[in-house]
Parts: sequence; C-alpha cells; structure tokens
Amino acid sequence: MPIDDPADNQHFCRIADAECLAPALRPRDVRRPKVHWWAVFYGAGIVGRMRSHGWSIHWCRYTFSTWQIGRVGWPCELLYSVTESLPPQKITEEGFPMTRFMSCLMLTALTLIGSADAAEPDQDGFVQLFDGKSFEGWKANENKNSWKILDGAIVANGSRSHVFYVGDDKPFINFELRVDVKTEADSNGGIYFHTKFQEQGWPKYGFEAQVNNCPKKDPIKTGSLYGVKNVFELHVKDGEWYTETVIVNGKNVKIKVNDTIVTDYTEPADKQPEPDYTHKLDEGTFALQAHDPGSTVHFKNIRVKRLDWFRWHTATIM
Repeated sequence: MPIDDPADNQHFCRIADAECLAPALRPRDVRRPKVHWWAVFYGAGIVGRMRSHGWSIHWCRYTFSTWQIGRVGWPCELLYSVTESLPPQKITEEGFPMTRFMSCLMLTALTLIGSADAAEPDQDGFVQLFDGKSFEGWKANENKNSWKILDGAIVANGSRSHVFYVGDDKPFINFELRVDVKTEADSNGGIYFHTKFQEQGWPKYGFEAQVNNCPKKDPIKTGSLYGVKNVFELHVKDGEWYTETVIVNGKNVKIKVNDTIVTDYTEPADKQPEPDYTHKLDEGTFALQAHDPGSTVHFKNIRVKRLDWFRWHTATIM
C-alpha cells in the first residue's frame, strides 16, 4: 500500500526519540539510551542484505539502545531512523514493500532481545560462565557425584567425569578464557576447549589445557596443551590459587599460567583430526575435568571474552 506522507504513518518515520515509535512498541518509561556499538554492525549487515536482494535503500542508519516496554520490562534494542533522502513513494515504486522493511527490522529486534539475556561483560569484556553458587549453565556427564560447589568454586573429586558449559548455544571459536584454579596435593585435572558434550569417556573433541602440579604423579604439567605440546616444568605449586588462561586466535593457541606464557602453539595448515582425540582447532564449548578419586581440583571465576564477536554477529543476519 503506497504511503503518501511518512508523517501520516507511525510505522515509518524519522525519529529523534521514542515518541515516534509505533504505539505498540512505545515504552512507558523512556530512559537515556545505552548504545551497544557492536549492534551498529547489525544495521550495516541488514543494509548489505537488502542491497544484495535488490531492495532500494539509499541510506539507512541504525542505532541500538535498551529501554523498557510496558510493565514487563522486556529489553528491546531497536531504534531506527530513515533519512528524507528516500521518499516513501520511491520505496513503493521500486518494489520494496514497507511490510518487508518492518519485518526485517522487527526480526533484528527479536534477535537482539534474545542477546540481552546474556550476562553483561565486565570492563575488560569478560563474561562470567559460573555464578559461584550453582551449576546453572553446566552439565555433567558420567559420575555426577564427582562434582560439588564449595566456597564459590566448582570442586572436582571422584571417578572420571566432565562438566560441560552449555549456557550459550553460540560456539566459541576465538576467545580468551581465564579460570582460577587450585589443586590439592597430588591432583590432576584439566580444562577443555573447542569440545562438545559427550555422555562418557575422555572428551574426544578439542583440546585439554593440563592442570597438574604434582612433582611425580604425571610428568605433563599445568599449562600443557595435552598430547600436542607438553610442558614438563612446574610453574605453580599444589595448594595455591593461580590463573590459567587459554587464548585461541585463528590457528594459534597460547596457554598462560598467571602472567607467564608456557605454551605457544600454531596449528599446521595441513593438520587433520586425529582418530582418538581430534586435537584440531575448530569450534565448541568448554569442559572441566574430574580425573580420579585421588585428585581434588577447585575451579572458580570462570570468565571468557570472545575475540570473534563481529564475525559471529554478522553471520547470524547475512
């Protein structure tokens, strides 16, 4: 249906504030918007998608903010404006129905609403994966009794088991993961990445960042990329907290123990998955290891920062 005047239609208008929003979306309490700059790329991606379909858009700007809708307080992150350079008659003439334009915008808004439920990153961009009091977002496989929470930490002690992070359906590709770890005497454990949930056994997919500070029990020490690039020197002792960091960026993996890089591995271009344990960079989630009944390992302050957020977010809308 042609639109004679954008001012006569509240669903298509240039806006400077929330008063121009469609009545169904107008918030009861409009606050100063908080701009999520990464979301600007959503807008850029949508414009590119429109152009690829031959839809006539001369110029379109998207900004995103968080505000309340009605009494429920749902987060909606879409404010849009279309400049006067594109008359509504031109849209109709060139085959770009307003219903399609609004559908595109509202689909983006719904996508962003879903993302608003995720934990907010800290000032350094890290998101907490463990709340310090429950296994929400985590799933154990075999021997679930090998896991408990004590003093704000996940504690592994018992027969072989792995607890996988399942709190985010977006796979982790490039990232920086930091975990505070403490091993008790003669204990072995591990931190897996690029893995996926399996019901039993040692994880087949991805890699293990070794956790082992025992001088004699296992020669492969904390900070090793287990079975790929092993470290035989001790960098920390049992009974003390330290931070183990895993950084994956492209084909490179770095593992740090506190501030020391102890493993720096670049995957060969022709690397193929191995038959028993893939040891191949790909994508996936994280897992913690309960190694054996004689090992007790504490994990806390588990946080991650994605290094490929732009790639993932643009892929979801293209």
